[in-house]
Amino acid sequence: MIRRMRFAAVLLLALGGWTPMQTDDTNVAAGNKAFAEKRYDDAIAAYEKAKGSGVDAGGLAYDIATAKLEKARAAKDQKGEQEALDELTQAEQTAKDPRVQANAAYNRGNAQMEDGDYEKAMDSYKAALRHDPDMEDARTNLELALRKRQKQEQQQQQQQQQGQ
Repeated sequence: MIRRMRFAAVLLLALGGWTPMQTDDTNVAAGNKAFAEKRYDDAIAAYEKAKGSGVDAGGLAYDIATAKLEKARAAKDQKGEQEALDELTQAEQTAKDPRVQANAAYNRGNAQMEDGDYEKAMDSYKAALRHDPDMEDARTNLELALRKRQKQEQQQQQQQQQGQ
């Protein structure tokens, strides 16, 4: 529960961390408010309306993917979650702002970490650090993912030894 709350708090901080989210665009502002209130469908709709209004397309792609990810996770929709993770990857690749790229990779890593896919999470955190070498949260989570993967490997080895 605490990890989920911290994850959500990090997402909210990430949403406010760059220019696309600090724009005067009323649709983006409405999307941010809806996201903060966990009204993900409303957030997605508002972000979609902001397309073509001069707001950074990469930032909007990130916002939409992040809202879709949270919606899927809340509904325990694995297919929707995977689609949102794919969209975060796409946002990372198409965004021009390195902070958007870093946050897309970082949020993808957080979801992968929460799912116990430590290898993919480490790759995502490394990508975040390539985009923003000063992103301390990504560095911390990379180390945490490495430790969890090592612990997982140790447990598997112990189980194999006990089974022999």
